[in-house]
Amino acid sequence: MGREFTAEEQRKVRQALAHVTPWSGFWYFLIPYRRRVVRNNIHRVFGSFLSRAEELQLVKAYYGHFVKLAWELFIEQHLVNWRKRFVPGILNMSYLTNALHQKKGALLLTAHTGNWEWGLIHAANHIAKETDSRTYVISRVIRPAWIRNWRIGRLLRKGVVVIENKAGSLRHVIRALRQGNVVVMTIDQHAGAAASNSVSVPFFGEVTPTFATLAELALRTGTPVVPLCVYRDYKSCQHEMACYESIEMMDVLATRRSSESEIDKVTALTAAYNYALEQMIIEHPEQWLWSHRRWRDQSDESSVQPREGGAAACDNNS
Repeated sequence: MGREFTAEEQRKVRQALAHVTPWSGFWYFLIPYRRRVVRNNIHRVFGSFLSRAEELQLVKAYYGHFVKLAWELFIEQHLVNWRKRFVPGILNMSYLTNALHQKKGALLLTAHTGNWEWGLIHAANHIAKETDSRTYVISRVIRPAWIRNWRIGRLLRKGVVVIENKAGSLRHVIRALRQGNVVVMTIDQHAGAAASNSVSVPFFGEVTPTFATLAELALRTGTPVVPLCVYRDYKSCQHEMACYESIEMMDVLATRRSSESEIDKVTALTAAYNYALEQMIIEHPEQWLWSHRRWRDQSDESSVQPREGGAAACDNNS
């Protein structure tokens, strides 16, 4: 189970253990929300090199981040200017601007790391200042309707256009890309194995159903995919954003046979995107949404025993 981690990757994961505080442990014991899911997910990903004590420390660090995230999203945003929580600009922004220079728009691949909701709005503002592009986000249809309408209106006022995942959404996405805009997508959550828009590719070494829409769009439009990570910097108490080198479709498919089917190419591209997501998570492992049931191939209750003291179709709820 799982994949092999390099010594450098293991070092980065263990660095997150330094972010455990007494408050982290307090929130871990106080909040039972999907605690077993979090522990099982962390074990199945990092259990090959983390000890049981280290796994528990990482779980506690996650709950410390989770509570800060909830406070920011539901309380703090109404009390302070949330933009002050972000450092100016986006690190390695040149990766995105270079992609936009190809005149095909840009697909921005993000994960549920850090404060992704604030990050989406901050990125849209910065992209509008630095380029001529607008920011669109593909989102599932949220229920109930009043929450859906509130969120769409809120994002639109902040400069983010929501394209809901329903009939006809793909046409809107392609139009936005052809106009040179940026479309944000997340594919780091579970995609049903029976879904027509999913393919099974490795994610942290385990073959996992993953949304294929991003790869299908890249294959159809030739648009470059630029990973973007949002994360919390504990020293400055601010949030940062960093672009990674763009994932060029032709580079991924260079070793593939020209006779391969489109589904084979989509699978190869989706695997490359999953690997990029893995790198984001390894950089800040306590800040990913571990409480999501990313793997559903076995019961959450049976995979790990407690250790006390031991469109388009895309899932985007950013």
